Amino acid sequence: MRKHMKHIVIITVLVLLCIITGILSTGCIGAVKTELKNGDFENGEGASIANWSVYDYQKSVGNNCSTVQIASENGNKYAVISSSSKNDVRLVQTLKVKGNSYYKVTFDVKYENVDTNREDGLKGAGVNISTKGHSAHSASMYDTSGAWKTVTTYMATGKQTSMEFCICLGGFSAESQGTVSVDNVTITKVSKVPSGADCFDAHKSEAEDPEKASEARLMKIIFTVLLIGLVVYIIFLAIKSDEENNKNKRRLGETKPRLGKKDCIILIVMTLITAVMSFANLGDMSAASSDWTPAQTGESVTVEFPEETEISRVAYSAGIPGSGTFTITYEGASVAEDGTVTPINKTVGQIKDVTFYEWKFIDKTFTAKRVTIQASGSGTSLNEMGFFKRNQNGEYEKVAVTVVSESYDKTVNPDSNPGKLFDEQKDVQMYRTFENGTYFDEIYFPRTAYEHINGLSIYEWTHPPLGKTFISIGIRIFGMNPFGWRFMGTLFGVMMVPLMYLFGLKVFKERRYAFLAAFLIMFDFMRLAQTRLATIDSYSCFFVIAMYYFMYDYFTEKSYNKPLWKSFIPLFLCGIMFGLGAASKWTCLYAGAGLAILFFMAKALEINNYVSGRVKGKGTIEDYLLKNFLPTCLACVVFFIIIPGAIYLLSYLPYMASKPDMSLWQIMLDNQKAMYNYHSGLDATHSFGSPWYTWLIDYRPIWYYSGSGAGLASGMDATIVSMGNPAIWWLGLICIIPCLYFAFKRREKGMIMVFIAYALQLFPWILVTRVCFIYHYFTAIPFLMFMIVYVIKVLREDKVISKYVVLGYMIIVAILFIMFYPALTGMTVKETYIDNVLRWFGSWDF
Repeated sequence: MRKHMKHIVIITVLVLLCIITGILSTGCIGAVKTELKNGDFENGEGASIANWSVYDYQKSVGNNCSTVQIASENGNKYAVISSSSKNDVRLVQTLKVKGNSYYKVTFDVKYENVDTNREDGLKGAGVNISTKGHSAHSASMYDTSGAWKTVTTYMATGKQTSMEFCICLGGFSAESQGTVSVDNVTITKVSKVPSGADCFDAHKSEAEDPEKASEARLMKIIFTVLLIGLVVYIIFLAIKSDEENNKNKRRLGETKPRLGKKDCIILIVMTLITAVMSFANLGDMSAASSDWTPAQTGESVTVEFPEETEISRVAYSAGIPGSGTFTITYEGASVAEDGTVTPINKTVGQIKDVTFYEWKFIDKTFTAKRVTIQASGSGTSLNEMGFFKRNQNGEYEKVAVTVVSESYDKTVNPDSNPGKLFDEQKDVQMYRTFENGTYFDEIYFPRTAYEHINGLSIYEWTHPPLGKTFISIGIRIFGMNPFGWRFMGTLFGVMMVPLMYLFGLKVFKERRYAFLAAFLIMFDFMRLAQTRLATIDSYSCFFVIAMYYFMYDYFTEKSYNKPLWKSFIPLFLCGIMFGLGAASKWTCLYAGAGLAILFFMAKALEINNYVSGRVKGKGTIEDYLLKNFLPTCLACVVFFIIIPGAIYLLSYLPYMASKPDMSLWQIMLDNQKAMYNYHSGLDATHSFGSPWYTWLIDYRPIWYYSGSGAGLASGMDATIVSMGNPAIWWLGLICIIPCLYFAFKRREKGMIMVFIAYALQLFPWILVTRVCFIYHYFTAIPFLMFMIVYVIKVLREDKVISKYVVLGYMIIVAILFIMFYPALTGMTVKETYIDNVLRWFGSWDF
């Protein structure tokens, strides 16, 4: 046996070293040949341009204001990019390049009216050359001459082997409009850039920063050491566990505990309490949602107040943002020196800055009887508008309005009724709060859920679609309002509590420890704050727990002790959970690696039991391999590849309404490329970003909402922050080493699952160089809680601590939860309570 064990360990470590060597050497070899294809645009017709793809920001948000196509002049073809509204539109081609090199870009270009006729009088990035995913670009060009000229610019690569080369009209957060024609694009590698020549960074990554590069190397070393250490540990523990069980004549596989009446009562009570805490004050169940989306410039609506009124605030809520703007005017008068009064329209303000389902305000005092709102351009939708005056106490009071005229062409868009801007006055809000609108990343996910329901172009495409589909279920049930778009995520957060109880019962075999596991997740800060926010983290965390819940059965039992088809059941259910999780968020793919490790380790241990003669009356090793191992592996192809793949593919069905000319398969593939390019090329920073090692100590919470604009009384405040309960996260960190020790000493093979799950949800973030946030640790926390419970269980069994110590710890957890509940849910409290009681450290900025 010792001989077999040594062989297994040596082979495993060697394989790991090979894998890690590959990881560490990634990026060391660069391509040396750069070949731009179809730079003269002769291969193409109309909107079809060979070898080039098109990125059109406005089209991605549902506005068709641009064209990119082939044109011809004297038999010579060239590409034309044109946008009637400010946009970021590009011709894109992926190129192989050599790292840390210079490239000369030459092209013929003519451009007309680039940013010369913009209503805002501003200029964007103009005509330029850039690389996708990065803000740097060549010198901007603006002109109205329309004459061809040859332009030369240079670009510098960093530590990279490829780039997405772009010919642009506009840029990220610097949109432009106009027309640009391009031809004869060439790219040549050069040894240096001439003095004074235009040169931009084609890839500005962290790897180019010596300090960041050194940090990245250190992270790879840490990752390698931790991974190898984990693999060696779990192999030894697994083999020792089966050896010990066989030596003591104990059953090699575990027996599942039965769920009793008391368990059901505990589950129901805990779930109900969690639901009350989680759904309380979740959000308004009514919101303005019937929108006015102008179809053309000039559409307008005029409203009248009961009498001439001094207005102090104009409130408006938007639907889908676009390029259109709105101008608010009122009927005023101009008085000449001779006393002649001339009626004129005076401007209150322009609406340019809109956010999906978020109330915004124009605070300007004016006196009027009638007000007109006129559209300039199309694409932007407004849900509702309201007017407020101040009463004698200086408080806002809503002013009643009556629509007196509407101007729009019913034949162009019969649904574009400007009067809809004033048809839900009961939902007009005088202040912005988290209860009456979107906050933080809700501007992305509920919007995309809304687009799923209405068959519109998809806005949030950087994550798989299923999480947004779950959000849309809540919207279909409760309507397009804050409660509706938050309902499903909060429900999944509540259901984590009974799931953790059931899981704890499997792992620890005792009701009191199952209760403790459920209690910890019930009173964790992040479970509450993160699942009340309408993002997709609720679903990824729930499905990660569920995946391991079913895989635990397969790993801890022996498949040869039951009929083969029965042994397939947990694998089948696990595969479904994996598919649902992966289709919600890519972080669930990390769990897929953990599932694979557990499965193959389970089979390796079964083979080892046959080889060592521990299996009696179950046939020979050959019988096992032919009748169990091979059929199970084939079944896993179905359970973990075909079924999850089908779930993942079908999750893209909502995309088809806006892409009727594409197959479901092509839509899915295109999105995978776009998602990968986005996440791998993301070089943004964020004030609440935090590296992985800070999550372990709850160092940098993420601040989601401030009540500064909610009209709160003096000295009062409201805030929403996502972080961990210090009594759980800090003790969990302390318990990791003792847990590893106790599990090995006691030969607790079931704890292998806990270690693998925790490690696979944390370790990959060690290698991630893009900006990360504390909520990325969310999926690892349930398994950290299992470590706490296990250490407590061992200490209780060894009579090191009494039940009163455990009870005291649980009281501390609950007290901290109650203390921080206002900051996790947006409850209004005194500013001094947040500043002096809850903000323990300078890094806790909320």
